Amino acid sequence: MLALLSAMQPHEAEPLPVVDFDADRELVWNQGFAAGREDAVTALVPLQLQLTDAAGALRAACVIDAAGLRPVLAELVRGVAEAVLMAELEAGAHVLIPLVDAAWAALVLGDAATLKGHP
Repeated sequence: MLALLSAMQPHEAEPLPVVDFDADRELVWNQGFAAGREDAVTALVPLQLQLTDAAGALRAACVIDAAGLRPVLAELVRGVAEAVLMAELEAGAHVLIPLVDAAWAALVLGDAATLKGHP
């Protein structure tokens, strides 16, 4: 009978564990953030590779090939010089004769002759 009475007595319920909602929320947030960041980094790898390739192509396109440009620039300088000389020659004697006369008048015996012509 004692056992029956004892079984009928209300037992003290064990206290429920205290739940720290802030800590649980922070833990879940951090886990979700880490998973999302990992997914984002994985998704961005192909784009990063494409950007790296594009940057390399841009650098290669911006390199000046001095050896390749040298003949082009030389031809440009020659063309400009020819155009200037042809313009002077087409101007006729009224432009060239005064230059020659000025140079002849500036000659001093014993000096080397130098002709300077610049408009």
